[in-house]
Amino acid sequence: MYLPFALLYLIMFRIFVVQKTLIFTSLNFKTMPTLCNTTYKCVGDKKEIQSLYNLIQQMEQSDKPIVENEFGNMWLGNLVNLLGADWNQYSCRGKITFHLLEDNVLTIEQETAWLEQKGIRELINDKFPSIKVYFTDENFEDYYFSTNDKDGIYCKHRYFIDSSEDGFMEFDDIDSLAEFVSEMTESKINADLTEVKATIAEYTDKMEEEGDDSFYCNFYEYQIVD
Repeated sequence: MYLPFALLYLIMFRIFVVQKTLIFTSLNFKTMPTLCNTTYKCVGDKKEIQSLYNLIQQMEQSDKPIVENEFGNMWLGNLVNLLGADWNQYSCRGKITFHLLEDNVLTIEQETAWLEQKGIRELINDKFPSIKVYFTDENFEDYYFSTNDKDGIYCKHRYFIDSSEDGFMEFDDIDSLAEFVSEMTESKINADLTEVKATIAEYTDKMEEEGDDSFYCNFYEYQIVD
């Protein structure tokens, strides 16, 4: 018994689609990382800060990467290796893009996948016990922002608004945020986070009801973490 050509073609096409789906899933094409800007501000004993700076200088000035890799001298795995650990045991999806030692504060800027790479900050502290690492994460694609700088010593921003009218705006405190939202919505509001969020939502609904389909106003805040 022969299958009609159209039915046979449909069966073969479905098999092809299933195979391609399995291949793409196995290669994790659906989990491509988003870019995160991670910044460290390292403070502590002058000698230990200088030692950490020297390790990063060693990475940068080496004729070849400390650990053979595809990402170059400033790959985070190289730093993990110089700190005396096995990079295979750490998440090293990123690289150092800038570093500066000034007034005994070592700034280390990185481009990482999704978030700060887990464990590296703690490894620095294990190697150099006096060093305190303040970090900030800024992922503008996933709109995720976090810091352990709860007192705002180096990371002063606490809130963000991304709107069609004003673009991306940063605010250091609830007072300046509430003032901006009051001006945008032409309604006086208190310096209260719940009220700010409710006012933005109500104003967005109002603009949509008035037929302004191009208007948007998204609110984000830094997550304070350990």
